[in-house]
Amino acid sequence: MRMFAWTPACAVVLLAGLSVTMDAQEKSKLKPKDIPRLMEEADKFIAANDLPKAEAYLKAIIELDPRQAQAAFKLATVCESQKNWDCALVNYNLAVSSLTGAEKARAHMGLATGHFEAQRYGDAAEQAAAVLAIDPARPEAHVIRAQSLVKLKSPEAVAACEAAVKAVPGQAAVHAALGEALIAAGRQADAEAPLKKALELEPKRAATSAQLAQVLGAKGDHAGTIAAATAALDAEPGRKDLYAVRGRAYLATGDEARALPDLYAAIAANPQDKALLLALGRIQQKQGRLPEAAQQFRAVLAIDPRQPEALLGLADVLVRVNDFENAKAPAAAAAAALPDNAQAQYLHGRLLEQDKQYDQALAAYGNAVRLDARLAQAHYGQGRILREQKKDVPGALAAMEKAAALDAADPGILTELGAVLYESKQVDRSIDTLQKATATAGYTNPMGYAVLGLALKDKKEFEKAIAPLEKAAELAPKWWMPRWGAAWAYFGGFKKGCPCGPDDQARVQKMQAHFDQMVALGGSDAALAERVKMLASGLKIK
Repeated sequence: MRMFAWTPACAVVLLAGLSVTMDAQEKSKLKPKDIPRLMEEADKFIAANDLPKAEAYLKAIIELDPRQAQAAFKLATVCESQKNWDCALVNYNLAVSSLTGAEKARAHMGLATGHFEAQRYGDAAEQAAAVLAIDPARPEAHVIRAQSLVKLKSPEAVAACEAAVKAVPGQAAVHAALGEALIAAGRQADAEAPLKKALELEPKRAATSAQLAQVLGAKGDHAGTIAAATAALDAEPGRKDLYAVRGRAYLATGDEARALPDLYAAIAANPQDKALLLALGRIQQKQGRLPEAAQQFRAVLAIDPRQPEALLGLADVLVRVNDFENAKAPAAAAAAALPDNAQAQYLHGRLLEQDKQYDQALAAYGNAVRLDARLAQAHYGQGRILREQKKDVPGALAAMEKAAALDAADPGILTELGAVLYESKQVDRSIDTLQKATATAGYTNPMGYAVLGLALKDKKEFEKAIAPLEKAAELAPKWWMPRWGAAWAYFGGFKKGCPCGPDDQARVQKMQAHFDQMVALGGSDAALAERVKMLASGLKIK
C-alpha cells in the first residue's frame, strides 16, 4: 500500500500554514506537555464547526509531536471538510498506520477520496480496496474503487462496478461507471441498460448521454441516438464530437436538413475527419450542389489521396458538370480501387467513351451492368455506343429499352430510345417517346427534335413536323439534317395544283431557305433539289 513518507520537513510545511489564531510568541512557548490542552481546544472548535481554528491547534500539536496519530487523523478530517486535499492526504497518511477499526477505514476512505480528486486513480483504487477489506459494505468505497478502475480501464472494472451497483443501487454515478466499463470491455450492447438507468436517476448527465448515443448509434437505433446526443448537447453544447454522432444518425433516417448543420459543426471542430467530409460531400452531391460537393471530396483526397469513395464522388461530380478532362484521373483510380462498384465502372466507361475508346468503354459499361443491372445510365451508355458507333440497332434497342424501363423520366434516355426506335422502323413508338422527351422542362437536345420531326414527316404529318425540325435547326445551326427534313416537310404540305396564294408562296420561300442552308452545310438530295427548283420556277404539284 502506498503511503506518503512523513519527515520533519513535512512538519515544517504544516506549521507554515498555522492560523494566526496563535501568535508567534505564544507558539514559541508551547511544549509537549501542552498537547492535551491543545487537543481539548481543537475539539471545542471542531464541535463549534470553527474549522480554521481547529486546524491551527491541530497543526500546533503535530509540530510538537509528529507521532500524534489522533491529532493527525482529526486534522485530516478537518482539511477534507475544507477540500484541502493536500493537507488531508498528508495527515491521513501520517495517522493511518496507528489507527484501527472504523477510524482506520475512515482514514483509508479519506485517502481514496483525496487521490481520486487529484486524479491519481491507481492510488484511489488501492485505498478504496483497503477500506473494503475492513468494511466490505461501505458504499462510498465501492463507488470510488469502481470509478477509479474505470478511469484506469482495468480488467477488474466491470466486476467492481457491478459490486458498486449492488451496494448503492440508487446512485447514478455507479450505473454510469458500469456502462463505461462495459463499453471499454467491448460489451456495448450490455452497456445500454446501466447507462439508461444512470440517466433515469440523473437525467442531466451529459457524459452519460454522450456514451449512450455512441452505444445506440452502434446498435442502429438512430432515433435513440438522436435523443441521447441532443440531451448531451443541451447539457453541454461544447461536446463537438456529438454533432458528428447525431449528424450521422439524422443521415441514416434520411433527415438531411437536420444532418447538415451537425456535420458543419463537427467538421469545424475536426476538419481532418475524412468520414465527416465524405458524408457532407455525398449530401451536397445528392442535392445537386456540385461545386460544394467537389470541395469536400477534394478535402478528403488532400488527407488521403487514395480514398476510393472520395475518388468516386469527385469523378461523378466532374462528369455531371462535363469537366471530363479533370474527371479522368479520379474515375480511373476509383474503377481500379472499386472493381465491384457498378457506379465506378460506369464512370470509367463514360470517360473512355468521351475519349473515343469505344471498345473499352463498352466493356466498362458491361461490367457496370453485370454488377448492378438496375444502373440505367450504364444501359444508356451501352445503347449509345451500339447505335452511334457499332451500328448495332437491335443491340442498341435492347439496351435502351432496359435503360428506359429503369428511368422513364430521363430525357437523354428517352431521346436515345426514340432515335433507335426510329431506326428500327417503329415510327409510332418513336414519336410517343420523343414527344415525352421534348416536353421535359429545359429540353435542348437537337437530336430529339430532329428525329421527332423526321418521324412525323414519315407519318405525313407535315405541319406537325415543321416546328420540331426548325427547333433542331435553331439548336444545331451547323447540322444539315434538320434543314433537309424541314424542306421536305414544307414540300409535303402542298396540295395538288399548288402552290396557291400568298401563304403557299411563303412556304416555298421557307422551303428554298432550308434547302439552301442544307447545301451550304454539306447536305445533298437530288430529289429535293429538283422539287425546290420546280416550285421556284412557278410550276405546281400535279
